[in-house]
Amino acid sequence: MTAHRHSFLPVLAAVFAVLIAYLWIGTRSGTAPLYAMLDYHYYPLLADGFLAGQLSLPVEPKPELLQLPDPYDPDQNQPYRMHDLSLYHGKYYLFSGPAPALLAFVPWKALTGQPLPQYLAVLLFCSVHFLTLTVLLCLIIARVAPATPSWFVALGVLALGFGTGNPHLLRWPSVYQVASAFNACLVALALLGLYFALVSRRYPLFFLFLAVLCLALSVGSRLHFALVALVVPLVALLGCPESRNGPPSILRRLRHAALLLLPLGVVLIGLALYNQARFDTPFETGVRYQLGGFNLLHAHFWQVQNAFANFTYYLFQKIPFTTEFPYHEIRTRFFLRGTSFYQQECLYGLITGMPVCVSLLSLPAFWTRIERPLRRFLGVTLLAGGLNFAFLLGFTSATVRYFSDFLTPLLLVAATLLVIADLQFAKDRSWMRVAFRTVVIAAVLYTVAIQILLNFPSH
Repeated sequence: MTAHRHSFLPVLAAVFAVLIAYLWIGTRSGTAPLYAMLDYHYYPLLADGFLAGQLSLPVEPKPELLQLPDPYDPDQNQPYRMHDLSLYHGKYYLFSGPAPALLAFVPWKALTGQPLPQYLAVLLFCSVHFLTLTVLLCLIIARVAPATPSWFVALGVLALGFGTGNPHLLRWPSVYQVASAFNACLVALALLGLYFALVSRRYPLFFLFLAVLCLALSVGSRLHFALVALVVPLVALLGCPESRNGPPSILRRLRHAALLLLPLGVVLIGLALYNQARFDTPFETGVRYQLGGFNLLHAHFWQVQNAFANFTYYLFQKIPFTTEFPYHEIRTRFFLRGTSFYQQECLYGLITGMPVCVSLLSLPAFWTRIERPLRRFLGVTLLAGGLNFAFLLGFTSATVRYFSDFLTPLLLVAATLLVIADLQFAKDRSWMRVAFRTVVIAAVLYTVAIQILLNFPSH
């Protein structure tokens, strides 16, 4: 892949190392006795319900739960509830979107007759996500810096494998991690489609439509991705290359925009009908009827006053290191704020846990040196990550699994900037290039080590 025919071996070794780590963390954690004891295996149950022709889970609530004066009171329902399921009219529902069940768990059960284990689903989603990002990074490097040493490309591969939040999703493959891993996979595939549409310029509208389809399907898993699925296609359409017949007319642009928004419209209508059938309103996902540690019937889930705390936690939260293996202690903390609650769960900051992201600060310095097609792609990619990050700043919970909502686009841009910076330093083989590469090596190895320790199986 390089002008000097550097070996592929370092890149292949990095890919192999990441996949082995995924397999180790995912299988060891997913088959651990503690994980097997917890009733968080909800997506296989949802698939069973769909195959049986019902929208509720095929599990009956305990009679003691239904007889409580207030079944949503966490103090009353604690002995009888199935944690975090939504209770409505005597039936259990899953508040997470149905897309993972429809696209993965139902086909698997229909073809094999066996339920798809959640840990295996997360392992598959994370692996496809990582391999897609690896292909995308190699395409970018082959275009902008084909002489990049393969060992430096391997560093980027390791950063993408360990820095996008996948190890944490594999560490605890619960129902929430399934939805996050599913969406991360779709976002990676969408970015690949956007690259072919905006940079390669072969069949741009076809690849743009495929990217839009992936983003629309992600809304079927996590509703807040609707903002990305709405804005990104329209911005990307403006960056699509013009036809041979000259600039398209306004009417043609409008037709293209309508076509690109069609998948999102279909998904949103489907979700509205799905919610109407379950909760008698198209606007209720079931989150208010969850049975958990708090009564959420009257809670506020998004507030501006959360922004500063979330911004601080996501970027700068310190890792509480200890002297005992695995040398850290991260806890879940809850705070009551009036009628709402605020949750900080197993959190560490991007700066402390994934320092490779710091390279994003160099974007202004290199922006004008990037060719226009790639600049368009990187801009749209940043927009996708930035929109989700902006939404999460106001959310009532800050947790590591939400990293996957915005880190995929941001870390891809960060890895690209590292390659571009190395290319600039290559023009002057001085101590600055040696120092730069030393810092990159240290940052990547630190990210790999810290992610393995933070997500060590059975701890």
